[in-house]
Amino acid sequence: MNTSLVVSDYPALLALHRAIIEAKFAENPTQAELLGSPILAGVANRLVDVLVQREAELGVQQARDNWQKWREINATRREWGVVVKYIVNHAAVWHGWTDIERKETIQIMLSPYVVSEEKLENLIAEVNSLISQNNP
Repeated sequence: MNTSLVVSDYPALLALHRAIIEAKFAENPTQAELLGSPILAGVANRLVDVLVQREAELGVQQARDNWQKWREINATRREWGVVVKYIVNHAAVWHGWTDIERKETIQIMLSPYVVSEEKLENLIAEVNSLISQNNP
């Protein structure tokens, strides 16, 4: 019995990518644990890499640059807000983490987006500020 799944058709790859993004960053998730899943983070990252490769093979000009720009996360993106809200709602866990654990967890949560060190610090500061406001 073959236990592997191969998806190489571009429309199927793109549909899978969209489904993962919607599942991870749902405003009212039914499975909130998907946001912090290292397994799903790895799949999401690999999927974007495959989409870049397939688009290049299909002759899409600047495929790599387009996806690289899309992956750049900032505070104006919906996904940023979803991550901030989730962490603020789980402040007790947040307080138990080291700075390294916080950064690693945020990078997993935000995948397949890429967060610069500066923006990572901004997100942490935003979370800490919101938690302080909620618990004066």
